[in-house]
Amino acid sequence: MVGKPRVEFAGAFYHVITRGNRRVALFHEAADYAAYHQRFERYRERGRLWCYAYVLLANYVHRLVETGEVPWSWTIQ
Repeated sequence: MVGKPRVEFAGAFYHVITRGNRRVALFHEAADYAAYHQRFERYRERGRLWCYAYVLLANYVHRLVETGEVPWSWTIQ
C-alpha cells in the first residue's frame, strides 16, 4: 500500500521500517546482515544522514535517521 508523500527537510527525524514481502525473511545468514549494513552505510554517507539507532531482525529492519542536506528519498535512487 502506498502512503502519503513524506514531508522532507534538513534535520528531520524519521523512523524507517523495511519488511520483506509477506514478512518473509530478509536475512538468512551473517553475510546477509553484513551486506545490508555495508549498503546502508554507502547510502547514509551519500545522503549525509545520521543514523542514531537501528535493529536488523530476520524479517524486518528499523532505523532512526536524521536527514542531512539531501532528502532521504534521493539517497536511495
